Amino acid sequence: MAPDNIFNDCNLSLIKDLFSRSKNIALISHKNPDGDTIGSNLALRYYWSAFGKNVTSVCVDKPKDYYFNFRDVDKFTTNADFCLFDLIVSLDASSLFMLGFEKIKPHLCIDHHISNTRFADFNFVDSEACSTSFVIYRIFKLCGWKITRDIATALLLGIYFDTGSFMHSNTNSDVLRAAFELTKLGADKSKIVKTLFKTMSLPQIKLWGRILERIKLTEHGITVSVVTASDLKECGASEKEIDRVIDFLNMNEEGKFCVLLAENDNDVIKGSLRSRSDDIDISLISKMFGGGGHKKAGGFSFPGKIIKEEFIKISG
Repeated sequence: MAPDNIFNDCNLSLIKDLFSRSKNIALISHKNPDGDTIGSNLALRYYWSAFGKNVTSVCVDKPKDYYFNFRDVDKFTTNADFCLFDLIVSLDASSLFMLGFEKIKPHLCIDHHISNTRFADFNFVDSEACSTSFVIYRIFKLCGWKITRDIATALLLGIYFDTGSFMHSNTNSDVLRAAFELTKLGADKSKIVKTLFKTMSLPQIKLWGRILERIKLTEHGITVSVVTASDLKECGASEKEIDRVIDFLNMNEEGKFCVLLAENDNDVIKGSLRSRSDDIDISLISKMFGGGGHKKAGGFSFPGKIIKEEFIKISG
């Protein structure tokens, strides 16, 4: 992170002032929350709560059950009266749509998505950062804010998630140095690894089996698979348990990039995309369907239903 005035319409002095003079703070994570948006939220929550501020963690969707291993995740609320807050902060969301609260205007947006629409009053966006948690880690360092053990764990959770346990190409020397320092400060790496990568429910294993069984490679080199609302019901799984299987699709060495289409009970199809290639910009593909993301990871959603027979016919 370069000088504190490089980031769009917001600098570090302004961020410090916004938090310092606010008594009631709302921290909003994006819908279908992942490790990065949760870690970002918790880190700021832990820090400013210690100063006696009223901090509320908000997300339109309840976090996945395995995130409840981390302190205060159970305090996330799915709704809030935003008129009661002096400061509303969006975390890890590229657009107002991604928050799920489209009638509000956040005062501050902290993000790392290249597709960020600058929807807040002030926007602090580093599209070269591996995660929003890494952006916040640098804010802590540059502002001189103390990183406690809980804060270190929250930040490492977000960095670990968005780098795919340091396997993605967004992992560089700065990221590894940050992870090293956070670990020295007491971050619970064992809890993070166990939470994200070493535990799965039986319904989730069954669901992943169906998704992986349906994998197709199109003539254009796209790895695709689908999961339907009936799959969720028959496996006894939740929509949240689809998370992370996309990284397995992306392991296909013959594929240029991969797409997973997931249908829910509300007749909405959510698309997840990943790529290992430097020649493909996933964020541009996602934008074509009203979504966004990064060069190698993105997503979108639109109304519709999946007909498995048609999928098999089209994908060959």
